[in-house]
Amino acid sequence: MIAFPATSAAFPGRANRRAGAALAIVLLAFSPLAAAQETRDLGRGVGVQAVGAPPAGEEEDVAAPSGGGLSITPLTPKSMAITPGQSLPPAKPVALPPRPKEPIRLAVRGAPAERGTGVGAHAPFVLVGAETAADIIWDAATRDALAGGDVLAHNIDAHELDVVIDRAATVRWLKLVAGKGPLPIRVSPEGLHRKGERVEIVIGGVAGRNLLLFDLTGDGVLQLLYPLASDPRVVQSSEYRLNFLAGEPFGADQIVAVASTRGLPQLEQALRQLDRLRNPAKVVDILTQFAGGDVQLGTVGIFTIR
Repeated sequence: MIAFPATSAAFPGRANRRAGAALAIVLLAFSPLAAAQETRDLGRGVGVQAVGAPPAGEEEDVAAPSGGGLSITPLTPKSMAITPGQSLPPAKPVALPPRPKEPIRLAVRGAPAERGTGVGAHAPFVLVGAETAADIIWDAATRDALAGGDVLAHNIDAHELDVVIDRAATVRWLKLVAGKGPLPIRVSPEGLHRKGERVEIVIGGVAGRNLLLFDLTGDGVLQLLYPLASDPRVVQSSEYRLNFLAGEPFGADQIVAVASTRGLPQLEQALRQLDRLRNPAKVVDILTQFAGGDVQLGTVGIFTIR
C-alpha cells in the first residue's frame, strides 16, 4: 500500500482526521496501461487499486470488501466506442453562475446555539428557531447533521458546523450549474441505500470527452474518484459506470462529474490539491476559475443508512 498524504499547498483546508460521513468504499480502477497492482489509501476507509491483466493462470478477482466496495469500470463495447475523426455533438457553452446569495438556514436541536456557531463559514447563513424552516438541522445530543429528514453526517461537533454550512451552499451552487448545461447522471436504485446494497451510477454523454469525477462527503471532505493513476483522461464510451456497495460510515455523498472536449489539467490539479481536505467552499472557486467553455457538469446525491 502506497499512502499519499493530502496537500494544501495552493488550497488550504482542513485535513480529514476522522472517518467522515457517507460511503465507506473500495475503488477498483481498471486501466489497460497498468501492468501492476497499486493500492492507495485515501485516509477515509477508501482504497484505490489500479488493476492490470491478472497473472497467467489466475482469474481476476473483483473486490467485495466487508466495509463496502466501489468499482469504476469504463465501458468500451464497439457499439458505443467512437472512431477516429468522428465528430462529437456540440456542447452548449456554460456561463457559471455566481454564488447564491440566499443564506443557509441552520437550526440547532436539543441545546441553545453556542456563541460563534458557524462563524468560520464562507457562505452566508442564519440561525433559525423552527426546524421546518431549516436547510440543516444539527442535533446536539446525537451530533448528527440532517437535511430534509436525511442524515448528512454523523459525529459533527459544534465547531465543525461552518464546514457543513459551506458544504450545503456548495451543493446548492453545483445544482445551479448542472441545471444550465446538464451532464446526464443517474443512480439506480433510487432512494436510501442500506449496508451491503449494490448501487450503480451512470454518467452519459462522455464519449470523446475528458472526464473528472469527485465526491463531496456529508462532512465536507472532497475525494477525487477519476482519473486515478494511469486512467485515461478521455473516455471512449458513451457512458461511464460506477458500481459500489453501501457501507459505513453512513450519511450523504454528492457525486460530481465534469466533462469537456478540451483538456482540464488545471482543474484536475486543483482537485488533487483538495483531495481529502475539508474545504467545500473552495470547490466553487476552482470550478469558477478553471471550468467554463464547453464544460458540462452533472451531480447526484446518495444517502446510505444501516
